[in-house]
Amino acid sequence: SCGNMLENNIHEKCESNFTIRHGGFNTIRNNMFIGSGGIRVFGDGNAITGNYHQNNDNSDFPPLALCKGSIETDPCFSSDGKLSGKKHDNTYDEYVVAKNNLIEGNTYENCEGTCVVWGKKNKPEHTRIPKWNKFRKNTLIADDNDSRLLKFDETEVSDNEFEDNQLYGEKAKSGDI
Repeated sequence: SCGNMLENNIHEKCESNFTIRHGGFNTIRNNMFIGSGGIRVFGDGNAITGNYHQNNDNSDFPPLALCKGSIETDPCFSSDGKLSGKKHDNTYDEYVVAKNNLIEGNTYENCEGTCVVWGKKNKPEHTRIPKWNKFRKNTLIADDNDSRLLKFDETEVSDNEFEDNQLYGEKAKSGDI
């Protein structure tokens, strides 16, 4: 599914995620996540901006997970990132690596543990690492819970950009950034 907009939603105490798995070029912005649940990203060209995550304490559903994939390119897209007209047919078990995504202006407040897991691996065949993503101007506020902004989950981080991220509070830690 491509070109979808998920905005201005409240996601409260749900043990689930907004998940981009097949497709790309989706926008998830200005949503509020209170308690467990968050955003899980595979695929190409998505924008995750202006979301607010508060009091997430569930390591299975962290506020944000940029995932490793089993394939490099979605068969529904041509090499220039446009829809190719092909259908997925029997590729529903494939996961495209997270790439060319913008993660900007999100706030993580008093989330316990790790807020952003970079290179999360869901299955053994997920070996392709996130690349060409931009992670910038995100904010971690941690006064109540020990909180780490970013964890690289057994992955390399070359070919990604990390800029202007901010930490506030005595219990805020940058993590692997």
